Amino acid sequence: MNNNSEQNESIEFKEGSLRRRTVIGRIILAILFIASIATIGVLEYVQVLPNKYIFLGAFVLLIIFAVLGAVMRFKKADNFFYVGAGLASIMSVLLIIGSVYMIRGRLAFEEISKNNQDKTEVCVYVLKDDKAKNIKDAKNYSFGVLANQDEDITKRTVNYIKKDVGKSIKTKGLDNVNESFKAIRSKKVDALILKKGYLDSFDDIEGFENISKELKVIATYEIKTDSEQKVSGKLKDTFAVYISGIDTEGDPSVTSRSDVNIIAFINVKTHQVMLLSTPRDYYVKIPGVSKGNYDKLTHAGLYGINKSIDTLEDIYGCKIDYYFRLNFTGFRNIIDALGGIEVDSDYKFTAHDGQKYSKGINKLNGARALSFARERKAFKDMGDEQRGIDQMKVIKAVVKKCMSTKMLTNYESVLKSIESSFEMNIPYSVISELVQLQLDEGQDWTISTYHATGCNAKRVPYSLGSRAYVMLPSVESIDEGKRLIKEIYSGKKLNQDLIEKEEKRIRDRAENGILTKDDKKVKDLYDSSDDSSYSKSKYSDDSTESSSKTRRKSYNTQDTENTSSERNTEKKTTTRNRNRIVNTETKPRTPEKHTETIKQPEHHINHGGTQAGGNGQTEGGSASSGSTEPSIQESDNTQSEVVTTP
Repeated sequence: MNNNSEQNESIEFKEGSLRRRTVIGRIILAILFIASIATIGVLEYVQVLPNKYIFLGAFVLLIIFAVLGAVMRFKKADNFFYVGAGLASIMSVLLIIGSVYMIRGRLAFEEISKNNQDKTEVCVYVLKDDKAKNIKDAKNYSFGVLANQDEDITKRTVNYIKKDVGKSIKTKGLDNVNESFKAIRSKKVDALILKKGYLDSFDDIEGFENISKELKVIATYEIKTDSEQKVSGKLKDTFAVYISGIDTEGDPSVTSRSDVNIIAFINVKTHQVMLLSTPRDYYVKIPGVSKGNYDKLTHAGLYGINKSIDTLEDIYGCKIDYYFRLNFTGFRNIIDALGGIEVDSDYKFTAHDGQKYSKGINKLNGARALSFARERKAFKDMGDEQRGIDQMKVIKAVVKKCMSTKMLTNYESVLKSIESSFEMNIPYSVISELVQLQLDEGQDWTISTYHATGCNAKRVPYSLGSRAYVMLPSVESIDEGKRLIKEIYSGKKLNQDLIEKEEKRIRDRAENGILTKDDKKVKDLYDSSDDSSYSKSKYSDDSTESSSKTRRKSYNTQDTENTSSERNTEKKTTTRNRNRIVNTETKPRTPEKHTETIKQPEHHINHGGTQAGGNGQTEGGSASSGSTEPSIQESDNTQSEVVTTP
């Protein structure tokens, strides 16, 4: 009797255990099924896999689901159930985690590509020993404003100051930034209203080396400008991306000097990428800004990303489809997130911050990679050009690392660095289509590089109003860049060895002052009137490097005085042509303009008094100029404010 009872209890226990196991197994399989369906849905959502791979993945998941289900239903061996349940649970977790990462990746790229705004930080400066601690303390001050630059931003900032102090303010128009600093030093004005980026450009200019220490900030205003640049959401056979590295920490959408100016031309049919680097100090006209005067390419970034694009389109006669902008913070963070990079240095050198680099392969973390990419003073022979070469080496190293397994193992940290420090207007649909194409075809890509060149000189850039180092563009170098652009669009295979050979030939000619194919020199292309409308005196060019070891030369573009009437007549008839760079082959087309609409900006971000400062880059000397005084008509409605000049 007892034996029968024990047998019945044993049978009931086994049946109960089997029922519980069956219920648990069904729950685990249900979770796996839901996770599998969700993963397929996420793959369709992120659109990075070709459909054939999604169908294949769905089929594989179905087979795995069926096998695990059969294993877990095997009644004669509990071990089979536990193995099947364990594998099903692990797969469910992996599928869920993978889906979350894919969704986060798409959302991150959509976030950085939807921000089509430039943010301009405008500061109110007073002398460091001034008693004013905030903007209200300066309500009775005379404010110096730029008469011929940044008119809209100045009007809007003045309107906000008026609202903050509760009354109209007195303004004095000044010709340029140079005159502005002179005016506050001589106390012709009590305060200055200037973009933050201007101060950073003056720290190393002769006579203004300590200007950031002489001033303090009593208010900062953030002005937002919407960009209405229309972009294509469909992947083209060949397209161009402007890569801009801005001279700031923090928010990449804040306007600043663009120290990295690279156009990436990508041909998806031939699997070629050509990186075209243009020196930051190229002496060019900024469409819609410099009013026919010349300025440094880097200063175009102070007026917004679209002005940098317009300028480069004007130089090369090309169409730039998208832009990608990063700041120094993002540069360091993404390299650290990837576990560092390896770059091949052309020289052994010590950077300005003490970082040492050997010739050959160098393993670099984010900070050392940034120092490597920024250095130019250590290269007396090439300076800004070598910096452009090194910048492209770093970009190629980052691309190589992103295509390795390090990208997968460091996905989370890489994603965080992208979210906080990058900005672009490349639609997600273009990115996903490009990824699908690469996964489908799996071909290797060829990356070619070309660096525009010129010769060193001293000029007065429009944005500064002070004599500064510039690079006068080699027309021959620009024409070669145009030729390469035409070839990559036509589908021709580029030969890096031939590119480097031609690049060196053109550079050697530029070092001797020859800037065109028909041997025209600096004095044939530039006249002292190129210095800018602000210059009141003529001067000879100085070499930016006094060392006898410096190969790069500066040239005097002033014609030798000649009393001959024939000489004077010739000069009069050629002045108009000398006010521009003469292209001996192809006239650049007018670039497509980007319409900007202005939205009501957010209010200022602080009113506290802080010492002015920033990261200065070597610029040059100073020159005096006259001034005009505009009257600024204020009203409560920002849209009705008008700046008039005599």
